[in-house]
Amino acid sequence: MNADLQTDRSIERKLRHTWGFFFARHGRLRDVQRAAIPVLLKGQNALVCSPTASGKTEAVVVPLVERLLTRGGKWTLLYIIPTRALVNDLYERLYRPLSDMGVVLARRTGEHRVSLDKDVNVLLTTPESLDSLLCRARKNNGHYLQHVSAVVVDEIHLLADSPRGEQVRWLLERLKRLRAFAKESGWIHDSTIQLVGLSASVRQPHVVKEQFFGTEAALIESAGQRKIEHVGDPHAAERTEDWLPGYLAQAARPLKVLIFANSRVRVDALAEVMPNLVPSDFVCFGHHGSLSKSIREEVEERFKIESNVVMMSTSTLEIGIDIGDIDLVVLDSPPSDIGALLQRIGRGNRRTDTTKIMTCSLKEHEPLVHRSMLLCAEKGDFGGEWKGLQLSTALQQILSFIYQRGRRSTDAVEMFVRSMLPETLAGGLVDNLVSNGMLRDHGGAVTLGELAQDFAESGRIHSVIESNDGLSIRDEKTGKVIAKGISAHKETISIAGAKMNVTAKKGKFVDVTRGTMTSAEKVSYQSSPPAPQMAQAYAIRRYLNLESTSWPILNSPDETVVFHLGGTQVRALLWLLFEIYDEGGLGKCNDFFLVSGPLQKPAWISSVQNGRVLLGVEKHVERLEKLLSRPKANLYLPSSHRVQEVLTWLNFETTMDVIRAARWEPVKGIDHRNELSALTKVR
Repeated sequence: MNADLQTDRSIERKLRHTWGFFFARHGRLRDVQRAAIPVLLKGQNALVCSPTASGKTEAVVVPLVERLLTRGGKWTLLYIIPTRALVNDLYERLYRPLSDMGVVLARRTGEHRVSLDKDVNVLLTTPESLDSLLCRARKNNGHYLQHVSAVVVDEIHLLADSPRGEQVRWLLERLKRLRAFAKESGWIHDSTIQLVGLSASVRQPHVVKEQFFGTEAALIESAGQRKIEHVGDPHAAERTEDWLPGYLAQAARPLKVLIFANSRVRVDALAEVMPNLVPSDFVCFGHHGSLSKSIREEVEERFKIESNVVMMSTSTLEIGIDIGDIDLVVLDSPPSDIGALLQRIGRGNRRTDTTKIMTCSLKEHEPLVHRSMLLCAEKGDFGGEWKGLQLSTALQQILSFIYQRGRRSTDAVEMFVRSMLPETLAGGLVDNLVSNGMLRDHGGAVTLGELAQDFAESGRIHSVIESNDGLSIRDEKTGKVIAKGISAHKETISIAGAKMNVTAKKGKFVDVTRGTMTSAEKVSYQSSPPAPQMAQAYAIRRYLNLESTSWPILNSPDETVVFHLGGTQVRALLWLLFEIYDEGGLGKCNDFFLVSGPLQKPAWISSVQNGRVLLGVEKHVERLEKLLSRPKANLYLPSSHRVQEVLTWLNFETTMDVIRAARWEPVKGIDHRNELSALTKVR
């Protein structure tokens, strides 16, 4: 008997309640299950990292359920998932084995509201719904969440270093406090909570592990990244609609193709033209977050059952919703970061050790970005640092924490904040919320102000996602909403390939009838500012084997282009430096390069003093917040906190050192010249 089989038999004996319902059919465990189950059966906190479709969910759910069943008494396993679609998908996967065991599974989201009078063993929810439960699920002599003995945070790479990830961190602290209070009140006998995270790919797993689950948590990593097979010419700047149809026409077998586009408008455009370009036996669908839930679910089901099918999608299908096996993943344009790239290509060919991809481009520079990011992905390099403080989440959590009880002592709120933030940042937040009216001071206690109370009553208090409501497109005959978040439209419109005539406008609703016209206008969608990023620039620097202080120059008769390749951090600081030191200010600058008047590095850059620049950050904090896409809620922060947050996102001292030490030097080699020349088309 080999070592793995011996381990499996040993683990089987420990899974007395659960093995037969989850693993009996195969009789064997996967690598990540073999590694994680013994650790979790001991009650240890852990972060489990393993490739997509490697069996992570069972690696965590099975030992946690086994352990809680063995302990007996009332218990709940709380499973936090970033999206409602994933909640629904996981519910379908777990319902049969858990219900056959007599374990009660339920979901709590805006779409599914389990009764708070019902005892639930495994509860699937989102961060926002967990926030709502903490505030609204009190009952006589207890709280609905008082029996939560274990928590799983799934798809943690989608949460880490984001406002929602910071929200989860605070919610876990509130859950611990609730459990401690429940024990003190005699509602429960044991207040410990086992915390587990899951991720297919996460930057700095050791840091994420400590932030969410503590320094003593185990880090369980399972290797096994699949090979990437590139279809087509990775150097060609071909559009999806020009390249993919020919490939499909030559296919010798049925194919399921998933195209990832970077915007809803682009999905709409592809969904309109592709049915006329692909072979006649292929069907095409569009999928994005503005489409109604019923339409998205319908096309997901159609994608599963069709043999020859092409789906155009934004990041809505980037995560693990089950739409069957995918034969080819098409990247319509490069994604914004390495993690998103890994998620997208990880959707393909899950039954083999190779994933097939086709890289397509809308702009001339994108083949270089594709090749650079794929190189980083193959090496497991997630790109440069890009993270900072999320202080608007602290404000949201202060309001939610107070709303949970209706009234809190000022000392209790400040102690809570100090448990989550350094002392230098914890002070002043409550006072500032009182001064701007978000809180009311009652002499040693605080309650919600009028605006915050409105947030609470509408449910917006539970979310850190900035709202962009927009208009809703509604079917005139059925009254059902087709799409939402529309900012502008014409009289004949096309959404995800469906053409419609606008018949009436009623407040926030635009009524339509399905049309048969040959052409229709695209709609515009409400959108947040583009997220700051540095992964693409970082990947190009790695691909060209350039040090961070090597800034190549391309000269032409009209301009000098300096490739800083430092992403939004360098771009934002360059803007500030030129604002302070150069009366002409900074001209054209993006995440890749700046266009400079002089043929050489300005002398003043090398002697820039941090102190003067810091004064500039204070003066121009609002402009810098815009460049760094900080949330509008930051207006409710003390000015000193806004400055501190900006400095962390700029990675101030390190980025300043790079800019001062940068060598502006001519491009070396014809290959580098050709590659960088394509980048200059990004204007």
